[in-house]
Amino acid sequence: MWRETNPYSGLHSRSSSSSAYFFGREAKTAELLDGLRGEAGKVLMLVGNSGVGKSSIVNAGVVGALRSQIWPGDGTSWPADLEASRAWMPLTLKPGETPVKALALAFARSWLEDPADREAQALKWADNFRNGSRLADLAAAAREAIAGAAQSAPPERPRPRGATSRSRCATRAASGPMPTCPRCG
Repeated sequence: MWRETNPYSGLHSRSSSSSAYFFGREAKTAELLDGLRGEAGKVLMLVGNSGVGKSSIVNAGVVGALRSQIWPGDGTSWPADLEASRAWMPLTLKPGETPVKALALAFARSWLEDPADREAQALKWADNFRNGSRLADLAAAAREAIAGAAQSAPPERPRPRGATSRSRCATRAASGPMPTCPRCG
């Protein structure tokens, strides 16, 4: 196995996909998870010097635990108030010179495909914050936009030349028992 995967990646930050190799920070990861519990809509910020492992503990530690629902360290059972954590959408950002815009841009990436649309939305929200909007307002707008996008029909997949939905369903039905296609009947 060690020939295929190197768990010692040096100073590269860890991602949630490398959470199996993230160890030694279980107590800090549990502390951060505890910080997320309780009040709905809570925002947890982790601030520290460059290179101390903020990205690694968030991505491989916290996000990894939220996805796997395995409490770090002592084998404590997963808490009921974090039960929906697999459906949560973590946002990461580097604040840079315009931290408010970077925050709005991180949210805009969650529902907008076009970079120009993302930029326009981020500028709009940066202005909204200057005029009294709160982070909760941006989060609510993002939830609404994502829910609207999820309800819209996905784009049609191209069909092979000469095939129709009915002929593909008939072909599948002929190969074994299959529920009726809602589109074809």
